Amino acid sequence: MGREFRVLEALVLTTVPVPVPLALCEDGSVNGQPFYVMEHVDGAVVDNPSEADRALPSHDLRRVASEQIVDVLADLHHVDIDEVGLGQAGRREDFLERQLKRMHGVWEQTKTRELPLVDAIHVRLAAGVPPQRHTGIVHSDYRFGNVLIDGRGHLTAVLDWELWALGDVLSDVGFLLNNWYEPDDQDPQIWMEVPPTMAPGFLTREEVAQRYADRTGFDLADIEFYRAFQYWKVAILAEGVKRRYDTGVMAMDDVDFAHLARRVVDLADLADEHLRLAR
Repeated sequence: MGREFRVLEALVLTTVPVPVPLALCEDGSVNGQPFYVMEHVDGAVVDNPSEADRALPSHDLRRVASEQIVDVLADLHHVDIDEVGLGQAGRREDFLERQLKRMHGVWEQTKTRELPLVDAIHVRLAAGVPPQRHTGIVHSDYRFGNVLIDGRGHLTAVLDWELWALGDVLSDVGFLLNNWYEPDDQDPQIWMEVPPTMAPGFLTREEVAQRYADRTGFDLADIEFYRAFQYWKVAILAEGVKRRYDTGVMAMDDVDFAHLARRVVDLADLADEHLRLAR
């Protein structure tokens, strides 16, 4: 909780739009858990095509929102972590190596069946990690579902900072592109919510990548590796979700257990596909 408050305090003085953090309470006796209070920010969470129809009814608005989400990510990745006081918030080097080791450990602890492809992809990813060329703040869950968009299509706040870290910022780009479904995509539905970009009028994935590269000047030649890594990582997280449903930890109403099991395999297959495309 304190880490989330700290990153908001740091970013509120930058061009990255975040809610202003007002107060932090780490005394669990107040309401049972540490918590913080931040200012209210107007905007809609456009996390599915129906919400896109409601909040962004025109193609022009969807294009503006697309450009905004890319530009804000570029601005976040250009924040000087030392200048804003976050340089000592954690390790910044060897980000992918650390992530690969940690997530494979999570897989070993949470898997509900043997999926050799997950282990094989881990070996291939670990053997092909590209150099960490661009280091900064990694949001780790950056997508339309975690930002607020106003009626003009402008991004008013980036939310959900629980997973932020210092490290290789291109991992955020891989995650965003994986969430950026296009209306004619034939990929299997591996997300719990259909991405809003399935509605017409948003930028294409290619346009998103090009705009980010133009805005940052960063080299995206290895982006297929980052996309493969993110599909593999989400496959492991999805297996953890499946395990929680299997064991009754999560609510059981209207659960499609076949989909929960299948989407882990589909995610691993997508990781394999993109890793084959990596240079």
